[in-house]
Amino acid sequence: MQKAPGRDGEDGPTDVLNTCLCRLHPLAVPPTIVLKGVKMSKVEKSAEFHAPVEKTFNLVTDITTWPQWIIPITRVDNISGNGMGTTYNWEFKLGSLPALKGEGEITKLIPNRRVEIKTRPVPSTWTFAFADRGDRTIVTLSIEYDIPGGGLATGLVNDQIEESIGLLRSLLE
Repeated sequence: MQKAPGRDGEDGPTDVLNTCLCRLHPLAVPPTIVLKGVKMSKVEKSAEFHAPVEKTFNLVTDITTWPQWIIPITRVDNISGNGMGTTYNWEFKLGSLPALKGEGEITKLIPNRRVEIKTRPVPSTWTFAFADRGDRTIVTLSIEYDIPGGGLATGLVNDQIEESIGLLRSLLE
């Protein structure tokens, strides 16, 4: 397998994922965006919840709840800090692909408005934006990720985000 600069070594998380995604459809060309010279895949979804923004923001930013409602995330631990700069370890599973493990950090936090999380070694940025509508809140989740064959995973990511929205709704409403 040809290595790209800055990627994991032999059998690292991105190599395993690349191998699995290529087996799904080796000729597919993933949809990508270019961000600072790096090809990134992006998924974005918005949903309205019948809950005030403060309640919604508090639940979304409570990392300990993520395995309950963010479908790909199966484990979160080693949480250090509270708010901006919080770090944690995660494990996620995308469909039938092997589980991936890594670290995350809250890099931007504007109470009741926005939270941004960056992960590694699988580079991704998760941005949750909140729009206050009184007794309702609109949440927009944007995920930009750099995984080999990332565009091939977009369908799985979309499906899991839809499921996650339903689970978040059941916790909030």
